[in-house]
Amino acid sequence: MLPAQLLRVQIRGEYIKPVYAELSHENLYLAEKLIDIFKNFIGKKLGELENELNEAEVVAESEGYNYKFIKGLITLLKRRLIIKKIALPYDPLLIRLEIFKTVNQLYNGFALTQQERKNVIDLVAQKLNMNHDDVENGFRAIYEEESIIDSFQEISPEELIKLYNLSLTQTLLFKCTNLIANIKATGHKTRQILWNIKRNGLLYMAEKINESVRITIDGPASVIKQTERYGTNLAKTLPSIISADHWTIEASIIRKTKPKNRYLTYKFITDDTNKHLYLI
Repeated sequence: MLPAQLLRVQIRGEYIKPVYAELSHENLYLAEKLIDIFKNFIGKKLGELENELNEAEVVAESEGYNYKFIKGLITLLKRRLIIKKIALPYDPLLIRLEIFKTVNQLYNGFALTQQERKNVIDLVAQKLNMNHDDVENGFRAIYEEESIIDSFQEISPEELIKLYNLSLTQTLLFKCTNLIANIKATGHKTRQILWNIKRNGLLYMAEKINESVRITIDGPASVIKQTERYGTNLAKTLPSIISADHWTIEASIIRKTKPKNRYLTYKFITDDTNKHLYLI
C-alpha cells in the first residue's frame, strides 16, 4: 500500500480506477535511476540519501514526471532498506541530558551562537571525560538521519513499476465497502487463497459457481468493519487473489468529492487481462 495522499485515480461516470504506470521507456528510466541512487548509498547515512532523493525529485518533476508517482516509487524503495544504528561506546541519551542541563544552566535553555554551542560541548566533554567530537556524534546519534544504510533489497525497474501499480490498487481498496472476486484455479490454489483470506481475519463468503469460485469480502469501509488493520489485511490478500489462473475483481469504493464535500460510491473493476500491470 501507499499513503492515501499518493493515490492517483481516474473517475469516469460511476467507475473509478487507479492511474497505473505503464511499462514505458520513460517510467522504467526513472525507476532505474531511483534504484541506482538507493544502491549507491549503502553504507552511508540515511540523511545523505534523503538529500540526494530531494534533488532527484526536483529533477524528475522538471522532466515532467508526476509528483505523486515519484514519491510513490521512493516510498516503496525506502521500505526495502535495512537500517542499522551507529554502534557507539557511550550512551547518546546521557550526552543529550548533560547538554540540555548545561544549556539551561549557562544560557537559560538556548545556545544561540556557534561559540555558545562550542562552550556547551566542551564543558560536557570535560564532565564526561570524552573528546569534543564524541559528544557531537553522541548528540546527533539519536536522529534517524544519522542511521547507517546496512543493505538494500534489490528490485528491477520493471518489478518496481508493477509493485507501484499493485500498491495503488491496494490503496484504492482500503476505501471499499465490499469486494467480489471470481477466481478460476486448481483446487489446491483455491484452498490457498481462501486460507489466506481467513488467516487475515477478513469477513467473507465463498460459493461455487460452475467452474469458478465467487468470494465476497466485506471491505474496511463497510458498516461492519472500519479499522485500519482490517484494510491492511485486505490489501495483503490481493496478491494471492490475482495469482489465480483467471480472476475478476469488482469493488465498491467510497470517495469524498470536492468541493461539495460529499461521499459517493464508485465501482472498481479489474481482471486478469491487467495481470501484466501487477507484481505477483
